[in-house]
Amino acid sequence: IALPSLRYWVHLTAPGWDVVGGGEPALPGVAIGHNAHGAWGLTIFGLDQTDLYVYELDPADPTRYRWQGGWARMTEVRDTIRVKDGAPVAVTLRYTRHGPVTWVDAGRHRAYALRAAWLEPGGAPYLASLRLDQARTWAEFRDGLRFAHMPALNWVWADTGGTIAWQAAGIAPVRRTWDGLVPVPGDGRHEWDGFLPILALPSKVNPPEAFVGSANENNIPAGYARLDAVARSGWAEPWRALRLREALGAGRALTADDMARLQHDETSLPARALVPYLRGLPV
Repeated sequence: IALPSLRYWVHLTAPGWDVVGGGEPALPGVAIGHNAHGAWGLTIFGLDQTDLYVYELDPADPTRYRWQGGWARMTEVRDTIRVKDGAPVAVTLRYTRHGPVTWVDAGRHRAYALRAAWLEPGGAPYLASLRLDQARTWAEFRDGLRFAHMPALNWVWADTGGTIAWQAAGIAPVRRTWDGLVPVPGDGRHEWDGFLPILALPSKVNPPEAFVGSANENNIPAGYARLDAVARSGWAEPWRALRLREALGAGRALTADDMARLQHDETSLPARALVPYLRGLPV
């Protein structure tokens, strides 16, 4: 809960458009909600969408960096930062072919810049909601996810026809010769080879366990081939996801009231394991 809230609650109606749910204050559409045909929700899915590049600078001209055996020049943008209760500050922003320069080590003649997949065209967060809000089937919803570059998310879907499904979506660079874990030289030897097709990310449709869900946990399927595209760390601890599977996989039909109670479930799996060891200890 925050002021302003991350989401706003809205019901949008127009010819061919009828959707209820939560959206972002700065963007059109509903990110999490339902229309007359289906409902959808989301959690974070970990993609490795950035690389930090290290450049060798020309000692005689620090705006030039080594590139493919020669020198390339940074782009410079002059701007002014307005400061509350203070004088404006003039700044010079520098960019390489990969992205914004975040640091210059003048003593070592090195510069560092960030390349981010979400700065590519189509990277406006949640704007794919405009397509998703009008989906009538899982096929239409999944097709709309081809435009869901940012943020990288797990999307879960359930429709009035009985289909349930999960699709991870987000823009992910293809790295042919390195894994993205550490900074790499920005001299042209470590360039992205396009982007992974979004629908090549993991998915499920009507799985035998009869439910889909996610909780920001590492849910990369065993044997998934494109580990260069996914995050190696930063996932949430698995306890919430394990508790969801425990509750939803209990083998009984669940009602809307059951799901409402699950939203407020306080069961802690770590506590279930640890508390018996703590009972009887002096405090």
